[in-house]
Amino acid sequence: MTSALPDLGFEYRYRSAPETTDSSPHTLLLLHGAGGDENSLWSAGETMAPGGALLSPRGKVDQNGTRFFRRTEAGGPDADDLHARVGELATFVSDACEAFSLDPSAVWVFGFSNGATMATALALDHPEALAGGIVLAGLAPFAHQGRTLDGKGFFCGHGRSDEQVSSADYEDVVELLVTAGAEVELHWFDTGHEVTQEQLAGATGWLQRQLEKA
Repeated sequence: MTSALPDLGFEYRYRSAPETTDSSPHTLLLLHGAGGDENSLWSAGETMAPGGALLSPRGKVDQNGTRFFRRTEAGGPDADDLHARVGELATFVSDACEAFSLDPSAVWVFGFSNGATMATALALDHPEALAGGIVLAGLAPFAHQGRTLDGKGFFCGHGRSDEQVSSADYEDVVELLVTAGAEVELHWFDTGHEVTQEQLAGATGWLQRQLEKA
């Protein structure tokens, strides 16, 4: 139960990796979209990482629903707030790895919308915190500043009919990751601003291939 978990600075859910598994030990960090919480992507995480640990924090910002960082009046990420929040999240991930004896080099992130933007920011500001990840329907968090991801893998997926994040805005995310040296697999889906079974199937297959290579 959540009440029995150690205090790591966030409200969160955690599930250890099943003891009977032949897969490599890994952790899937789940970052929900605006208005969500630590439960929003839980079932998706169970589908994507049946043999791994799951770690799902709740965003701390209350701005038109729970989110991981503040937005500006123009609707984009507040870069100053985002950098600070990313630092908190990196500490949370590091502390969770220590508390639950997780491999810090085998943490993969799955972020949707606000959580996808946060995932991209985490990868860029704290590349040591992640092995790679899945980012769906996010925005570019900030401009590229010479960061390097050293070939870390990212599954990028976006809906052609997304009414909240335009295709052009999402392409900025892809460009940012590629410029930073990530190996990006890009997929376009005939959907809107949502997580679909087709997206999950594609991301799950991608993640399994990454784990097999690790």
